[in-house]
Amino acid sequence: MYTLKEDGEVTYTNNDTRDATISNSVSSGKSYEVIVELVDASGNRFSPEIKSTINFSVANSTVEPTLVITSPSEGSVFDAVKNKVTINYEIKDFPGFTLGADGSIIYEILRNGDSVFIQDDFTGSSFDVDVSPDNNYTVMMELVDASRNPFSPAIKTFVNFSVLAATTEPSINIYAPSNGEVFEASITNVDVSYDILNFPSFTPGSDGFIVYTLKEDGAIIYTNNDIRDATVSNTVSSGKSYEVTITLVDASGNPFSPAIQSTINFSVAASTAEPSVVITSPKQGGFLSPNTTQVIVNYEIKDFPDFIPGSNGFIRYQVWKNSDLVITEDNLIDIFFDVTPGSYQVTVELLNDSKEEFSPRILTSTSFFIEDSFRKVESLEVLGFSDRDAFYELTEAVTITYDTQNDRNQKYIQDATAGFLVDDENGILATNYNVGDAIIGLKGQYIEDAESKKFIPVAEPTDIVSSGNTIPAKSFSLKELKDNIYKYQSQRVTVENVSFDIADGTVKFDSSITRDYTISSGGEKMIFRLEFDNSDLEGTIIPQGTFNITGIAAVPSTSTKSKKSVTGLPQIYGLQLNGIVAGVGENTIEGFTVYPNPVNKGTITLGTSSFDKKEISIFNILGEKVFTAKVFGTYNKITINELNSGVYILKVTESGRIATKKLIVK
Repeated sequence: MYTLKEDGEVTYTNNDTRDATISNSVSSGKSYEVIVELVDASGNRFSPEIKSTINFSVANSTVEPTLVITSPSEGSVFDAVKNKVTINYEIKDFPGFTLGADGSIIYEILRNGDSVFIQDDFTGSSFDVDVSPDNNYTVMMELVDASRNPFSPAIKTFVNFSVLAATTEPSINIYAPSNGEVFEASITNVDVSYDILNFPSFTPGSDGFIVYTLKEDGAIIYTNNDIRDATVSNTVSSGKSYEVTITLVDASGNPFSPAIQSTINFSVAASTAEPSVVITSPKQGGFLSPNTTQVIVNYEIKDFPDFIPGSNGFIRYQVWKNSDLVITEDNLIDIFFDVTPGSYQVTVELLNDSKEEFSPRILTSTSFFIEDSFRKVESLEVLGFSDRDAFYELTEAVTITYDTQNDRNQKYIQDATAGFLVDDENGILATNYNVGDAIIGLKGQYIEDAESKKFIPVAEPTDIVSSGNTIPAKSFSLKELKDNIYKYQSQRVTVENVSFDIADGTVKFDSSITRDYTISSGGEKMIFRLEFDNSDLEGTIIPQGTFNITGIAAVPSTSTKSKKSVTGLPQIYGLQLNGIVAGVGENTIEGFTVYPNPVNKGTITLGTSSFDKKEISIFNILGEKVFTAKVFGTYNKITINELNSGVYILKVTESGRIATKKLIVK
């Protein structure tokens, strides 16, 4: 008989131990007692007892908590075709710490020494770094507590890696999925995406063809000799391995010499789940529009590849209205029925080919409610505090402040109390509404997701009551807007006296690299985001200087869908270039003066209380730097003869402090 106690409590016992050596799992900082006793064949103790006892302990861990990047390894070098590197890491020797509950990760990505991305509230197990050829990268990571403060001593690490310069030989880069990637068993479709590199004279269909071959468990299941799309969708099954080969051939169908070809392998894990049926809509506990007269129940059969409704099995559904059973049907594939306002419950069950229940039963259910009328609200503020997922009619006018012109027909609306995003994915708003139109009687559903509060229209508004309206943007300091971002989300706002962190006079807005650009003021930061593709900001140089920026206020978002922001910072959506206007920042340099101002060209005198070195920059109203100088001392004369008449922003940096002032040249 073998007994193990940990800190006085029995943690393991075995009444039939026969091995001469017994392995015990132990933990640091714990004390243990082992008791070994002989008993007879009936399990009774001998008299006198034959037993022995020992005690031992495991010292407390003295190892400091660490943050370790497990891949890539330090100094890794990737081929030029690599466009994404996954960072995997571990937190070691910190047993009382749970990521997300007790703290988070701050990480920064540097490309050739320059910061290109900062994430200050990360709780995932890994993250991807977008990379490009002929660049060196550094990823720095630090563990912080729940208040985002560093630990003492600091718990941080870093890794360096690089991507080789691109070759000049034509090639094919299959960049998704990764070679050897294993997908979850539930995956039924895998998209393969590729690039043709260093072959500008090759146009698929004109100068040659792209041959695409898919093998499943070694056998060809699909081939296409005239692929032209950059992404090919593939139907896949659990427990299968796949090989994709993409080859370029000339206009006669002959391979090039040397061959231009690429092959990757991926697989789908075998399913271990029990068969099930899941209702995807209507969702559990949801509201349906008062306009609803018929409900279609959508469902999925999972992990049951041998079951085909209508062929070797049947679908049975039952409907209860206000707790009364009103419908029972089987031998069906499509499920739909007429409805009137009230409370409903629907069950869907799979039956075998004899219309008998499986054992265990394979069934599911959902409940939903159809209201008899739209709830009336008089303002967007009231709507924002109402029940989510319910249906409402806006009885007072709201004004369209911005039309995204995207494929979801999204528009921003605002009244004197609040702002909302109208998400018209179903194309309900057929009328060509314009910015400045005031509409009344808008009907729809209020939802809230990771992006914002949204209104999903289900009917056209009653009327356009007026056009050409303008709702002035409310102005805030960056800190004021951050502190009130949930109150002012989806409204037109102006954030004052901010600057772009990465502006250097050359870097441009480029959404193919990132849609998020950090702006700063007074030690505070938020995100300027390129959310809308119809903006004229794309490809323009990020302006240097201090600006007042007008856009749409947006709450922090952690969704990665459509390159959604993952910084955790509040956002302002950039709309147009004319929404970035030169501003004047607060004076943070002691004794800062500039005179004369206005000035008739010639010289100005700049004064401060310190002899420290000063960097002087002057920007025009477009944010372009037109003058720079470095000076020392408390008073300096600056010659500005080359400046044309106009309004400028003078920026002075002294020992990390910044002061700006509007400068007028006559």
